[in-house]
Amino acid sequence: MEVVEVVKPRKKPSQERAQRTVEAILQATAHILREEGAEGLSTNKVAKRAGVSIGSLYQYFPNKNSLILALATQHSDDQVREVAENIGLLFGASIHEAARRFVEATVSVHRQDPRLHLAITSEILVRGLGRALQDHARARELIAAWLRTRDDVDVDDPDMTAWMLVTAVESAVHMALFEDPDKLDDPAFTDAIVQMVVRTLGAR
Repeated sequence: MEVVEVVKPRKKPSQERAQRTVEAILQATAHILREEGAEGLSTNKVAKRAGVSIGSLYQYFPNKNSLILALATQHSDDQVREVAENIGLLFGASIHEAARRFVEATVSVHRQDPRLHLAITSEILVRGLGRALQDHARARELIAAWLRTRDDVDVDDPDMTAWMLVTAVESAVHMALFEDPDKLDDPAFTDAIVQMVVRTLGAR
Protein backbone atom coordinates (compact mmCIF):
# COMPACT_ATOMS: atom_id res chain seq x y z
CA MET A 1 0.00 0.00 0.00
CA GLU A 2 1.34 3.39 -0.94
CA VAL A 3 1.25 5.79 1.98
CA VAL A 4 1.07 9.41 0.93
CA GLU A 5 1.44 12.57 2.89
CA VAL A 6 -1.75 13.71 4.55
CA VAL A 7 -2.48 17.27 3.51
CA LYS A 8 -5.03 19.06 5.64
CA PRO A 9 -7.13 21.99 4.42
CA ARG A 10 -5.16 25.25 4.27
CA LYS A 11 -7.64 27.22 6.36
CA LYS A 12 -11.09 26.99 7.86
CA PRO A 13 -13.87 29.22 6.54
CA SER A 14 -14.92 31.83 9.06
CA GLN A 15 -17.56 33.81 7.19
CA GLU A 16 -20.92 32.45 6.02
CA ARG A 17 -20.07 32.95 2.35
CA ALA A 18 -16.80 31.07 2.74
CA GLN A 19 -18.59 28.28 4.60
CA ARG A 20 -21.05 27.95 1.72
CA THR A 21 -18.14 27.78 -0.72
CA VAL A 22 -16.45 25.00 1.23
CA GLU A 23 -19.71 23.08 1.58
CA ALA A 24 -20.31 23.34 -2.19
CA ILE A 25 -16.79 22.03 -2.80
CA LEU A 26 -17.31 19.07 -0.47
CA GLN A 27 -20.69 18.28 -2.02
CA ALA A 28 -19.08 18.32 -5.45
CA THR A 29 -16.31 16.04 -4.19
CA ALA A 30 -18.89 13.63 -2.80
CA HIS A 31 -20.83 13.59 -6.06
CA ILE A 32 -17.77 12.81 -8.16
CA LEU A 33 -16.53 10.12 -5.75
CA ARG A 34 -19.97 8.54 -5.70
CA GLU A 35 -20.43 8.57 -9.48
CA GLU A 36 -16.91 8.21 -10.86
CA GLY A 37 -14.74 7.00 -8.01
CA ALA A 38 -11.38 8.43 -7.05
CA GLU A 39 -9.98 7.92 -10.54
CA GLY A 40 -12.48 10.49 -11.79
CA LEU A 41 -11.72 13.02 -9.06
CA SER A 42 -9.61 16.10 -9.72
CA THR A 43 -9.47 19.59 -8.28
CA ASN A 44 -10.49 21.06 -11.64
CA LYS A 45 -13.54 18.81 -11.88
CA VAL A 46 -14.55 19.62 -8.32
CA ALA A 47 -14.20 23.36 -8.85
CA LYS A 48 -16.27 23.23 -12.04
CA ARG A 49 -19.06 21.19 -10.46
CA ALA A 50 -19.07 23.38 -7.33
CA GLY A 51 -19.30 26.52 -9.45
CA VAL A 52 -16.17 28.09 -7.97
CA SER A 53 -12.85 29.13 -9.44
CA ILE A 54 -9.88 26.82 -9.05
CA GLY A 55 -8.20 29.63 -7.12
CA SER A 56 -11.05 29.69 -4.61
CA LEU A 57 -10.78 25.94 -4.16
CA TYR A 58 -7.01 26.16 -3.59
CA GLN A 59 -7.57 28.68 -0.80
CA TYR A 60 -8.92 25.80 1.26
CA PHE A 61 -7.79 22.58 -0.40
CA PRO A 62 -4.26 22.37 -1.83
CA ASN A 63 -4.75 19.02 -3.58
CA LYS A 64 -6.90 15.97 -4.16
CA ASN A 65 -5.80 14.34 -0.91
CA SER A 66 -7.00 17.28 1.15
CA LEU A 67 -10.43 17.08 -0.50
CA ILE A 68 -10.75 13.39 0.31
CA LEU A 69 -9.53 13.91 3.86
CA ALA A 70 -11.94 16.78 4.50
CA LEU A 71 -14.88 14.81 3.13
CA ALA A 72 -13.89 11.71 5.11
CA THR A 73 -13.62 13.79 8.27
CA GLN A 74 -17.04 15.33 7.71
CA HIS A 75 -18.49 11.90 6.97
CA SER A 76 -16.98 10.32 10.09
CA ASP A 77 -18.13 13.24 12.25
CA ASP A 78 -21.69 12.64 11.07
CA GLN A 79 -21.38 8.93 11.87
CA VAL A 80 -19.97 9.47 15.34
CA ARG A 81 -22.70 12.00 16.08
CA GLU A 82 -25.43 9.50 15.23
CA VAL A 83 -23.75 6.64 17.08
CA ALA A 84 -23.18 8.91 20.09
CA GLU A 85 -26.86 9.82 20.19
CA ASN A 86 -27.75 6.14 20.28
CA ILE A 87 -25.07 5.32 22.82
CA GLY A 88 -26.65 7.93 25.07
CA LEU A 89 -29.72 5.67 25.14
CA LEU A 90 -27.69 2.67 26.31
CA PHE A 91 -27.44 3.74 29.93
CA GLY A 92 -30.07 1.81 31.84
CA ALA A 93 -30.80 -0.54 28.93
CA SER A 94 -30.24 -4.28 29.14
CA ILE A 95 -27.03 -5.62 27.59
CA HIS A 96 -28.92 -7.22 24.70
CA GLU A 97 -30.86 -4.01 24.03
CA ALA A 98 -27.72 -1.89 24.29
CA ALA A 99 -25.81 -4.18 21.93
CA ARG A 100 -28.62 -4.01 19.38
CA ARG A 101 -28.84 -0.21 19.52
CA PHE A 102 -25.09 0.14 19.07
CA VAL A 103 -24.95 -2.30 16.14
CA GLU A 104 -28.06 -0.90 14.45
CA ALA A 105 -26.70 2.64 14.72
CA THR A 106 -23.41 1.58 13.15
CA VAL A 107 -25.14 -0.27 10.32
CA SER A 108 -27.56 2.62 9.77
CA VAL A 109 -24.90 5.27 9.19
CA HIS A 110 -23.17 3.04 6.64
CA ARG A 111 -26.44 2.24 4.88
CA GLN A 112 -27.41 5.87 4.31
CA ASP A 113 -25.03 6.40 1.38
CA PRO A 114 -23.19 3.11 0.79
CA ARG A 115 -21.60 4.09 -2.53
CA LEU A 116 -20.04 7.20 -1.06
CA HIS A 117 -18.98 5.43 2.12
CA LEU A 118 -17.36 2.65 0.10
CA ALA A 119 -15.47 5.17 -2.03
CA ILE A 120 -14.27 7.11 1.02
CA THR A 121 -13.23 3.96 2.90
CA SER A 122 -11.30 2.69 -0.12
CA GLU A 123 -9.47 5.99 -0.54
CA ILE A 124 -8.45 6.46 3.09
CA LEU A 125 -6.98 2.94 2.98
CA VAL A 126 -5.20 3.32 -0.35
CA ARG A 127 -3.90 6.81 0.40
CA GLY A 128 -2.88 6.16 3.99
CA LEU A 129 -5.26 8.79 5.36
CA GLY A 130 -6.67 6.63 8.15
CA ARG A 131 -4.35 8.06 10.78
CA ALA A 132 -5.92 11.47 10.26
CA LEU A 133 -9.39 10.28 11.28
CA GLN A 134 -10.42 10.05 14.91
CA ASP A 135 -13.85 8.46 14.57
CA HIS A 136 -12.80 5.11 15.99
CA ALA A 137 -11.07 6.75 18.94
CA ARG A 138 -14.16 8.80 19.81
CA ALA A 139 -16.47 5.80 19.45
CA ARG A 140 -14.17 3.71 21.65
CA GLU A 141 -14.17 6.39 24.35
CA LEU A 142 -17.97 6.41 24.39
CA ILE A 143 -18.21 2.62 24.61
CA ALA A 144 -15.51 2.43 27.29
CA ALA A 145 -17.33 5.04 29.39
CA TRP A 146 -20.54 3.03 29.07
CA LEU A 147 -18.81 -0.22 30.05
CA ARG A 148 -17.49 1.38 33.24
CA THR A 149 -21.06 1.93 34.39
CA ARG A 150 -22.02 -1.74 34.04
CA ASP A 151 -21.76 -4.41 36.70
CA ASP A 152 -23.49 -7.08 34.61
CA VAL A 153 -20.71 -7.71 32.10
CA ASP A 154 -17.53 -9.75 32.41
CA VAL A 155 -15.02 -7.10 31.37
CA ASP A 156 -11.61 -6.60 33.01
CA ASP A 157 -10.34 -3.84 30.75
CA PRO A 158 -13.07 -1.48 29.42
CA ASP A 159 -10.66 0.34 27.10
CA MET A 160 -9.42 -2.85 25.43
CA THR A 161 -12.93 -4.28 25.21
CA ALA A 162 -14.22 -1.06 23.66
CA TRP A 163 -11.38 -1.21 21.11
CA MET A 164 -12.27 -4.79 20.22
CA LEU A 165 -15.99 -4.08 19.94
CA VAL A 166 -15.75 -0.96 17.80
CA THR A 167 -13.10 -2.51 15.55
CA ALA A 168 -15.00 -5.78 15.12
CA VAL A 169 -18.34 -4.14 14.37
CA GLU A 170 -16.83 -1.58 11.96
CA SER A 171 -14.79 -4.29 10.21
CA ALA A 172 -17.84 -6.50 9.71
CA VAL A 173 -19.87 -3.62 8.30
CA HIS A 174 -17.04 -2.47 6.02
CA MET A 175 -16.51 -5.97 4.66
CA ALA A 176 -20.23 -6.13 3.89
CA LEU A 177 -19.86 -2.85 1.98
CA PHE A 178 -16.99 -4.28 -0.05
CA GLU A 179 -18.40 -7.76 -0.65
CA ASP A 180 -22.19 -7.55 -0.49
CA PRO A 181 -23.87 -4.23 0.43
CA ASP A 182 -27.27 -5.96 0.52
CA LYS A 183 -26.20 -7.46 3.85
CA LEU A 184 -26.75 -4.04 5.42
CA ASP A 185 -30.48 -4.51 4.80
CA ASP A 186 -30.54 -8.11 6.06
CA PRO A 187 -31.79 -8.45 9.67
CA ALA A 188 -29.82 -11.72 9.98
CA PHE A 189 -26.59 -9.76 9.43
CA THR A 190 -27.41 -7.35 12.25
CA ASP A 191 -28.53 -10.21 14.51
CA ALA A 192 -25.23 -12.04 14.00
CA ILE A 193 -23.18 -8.97 14.97
CA VAL A 194 -25.39 -8.35 18.03
CA GLN A 195 -24.77 -11.94 19.18
CA MET A 196 -21.02 -11.43 18.75
CA VAL A 197 -21.12 -8.26 20.87
CA VAL A 198 -23.15 -9.91 23.64
CA ARG A 199 -20.77 -12.89 23.75
CA THR A 200 -17.75 -10.60 23.86
CA LEU A 201 -19.23 -8.83 26.87
CA GLY A 202 -19.87 -12.12 28.67
CA ALA A 203 -23.19 -10.70 29.85
CA ARG A 204 -24.30 -12.04 33.23
